[in-house]
Amino acid sequence: MINGLGADGRQGDAYLHLELLAAGKAGNLWEEEPESMGDMSIWVTTPAYAAAARRKLAELEATVPADARAALAWAANAGFPGKADPASIEAVLRSHEVFVEESFTALLDRLGFPGAAEPADHATV
Repeated sequence: MINGLGADGRQGDAYLHLELLAAGKAGNLWEEEPESMGDMSIWVTTPAYAAAARRKLAELEATVPADARAALAWAANAGFPGKADPASIEAVLRSHEVFVEESFTALLDRLGFPGAAEPADHATV
């Protein structure tokens, strides 16, 4: 999850790697493991778990358009009104990079934030 705080004090959030989040949380935080299921490793192999993951993914997918618009508004509020359209932000929110940090960096780039400055070399004394 990405949490953002705007200059106006409003807070917003969005999710990255939706499929992994839905599958990883379907039997954990999002959906309670059935009491009759004593072993989580068994629960994650059941059709009920797969159905719970699909439901969670659908819920997360439904938030993407609003999350994209909110991210654009957040960036503009911070003084970086990117030229990206909501669809391109939605694409980043739905992307699947190997590391979530790559998706986060892509999101900041698409929103128009400048890249981080390289640290200056400091000679050791």
